[in-house]
Amino acid sequence: MTRGAFSEHTLRALELAGWSPERNVPTEHFEHGLSTEGYEVSPPVRAFLRSFGGIRLEYPHFRQPESLDHAHFDAIIAAERIFKDHAVYWSEIAKQRLCVIGEAFDGGMTLLMGPDGTVFAGRDDLLLVVGIDGADAIEALCAGHELHEVSSS
Repeated sequence: MTRGAFSEHTLRALELAGWSPERNVPTEHFEHGLSTEGYEVSPPVRAFLRSFGGIRLEYPHFRQPESLDHAHFDAIIAAERIFKDHAVYWSEIAKQRLCVIGEAFDGGMTLLMGPDGTVFAGRDDLLLVVGIDGADAIEALCAGHELHEVSSS
């Protein structure tokens, strides 16, 4: 992942969280934990976790910029906090098998990635598109972009 994929604001948040473009963490721990929870780790998920796995971000809240919001990319913790049935339901809506990659909005939504790299955020019956890939999703979260609901029809 390169610095050019992010705005200066997002890059600062990532660097404060300990990220660098050279970051390359082993993914075996994440892959094993996700497999144990019943998830398939696709190449885009593996690549995302290699660069961002374990990162905890802090950025201005999208509705109240004077307050902070948080996201993390500890896929195992996020997977353990939801019922697998939720991920199955969100996968049906997204029309692709999703894998948990973290949480956003102070843990209020689960972040998931499809085998095409698209990142979604799910909560109950709601599924939102966050970004077309991991970098786009991180930028959307940090910059407070409006997220769009995926229709279940």
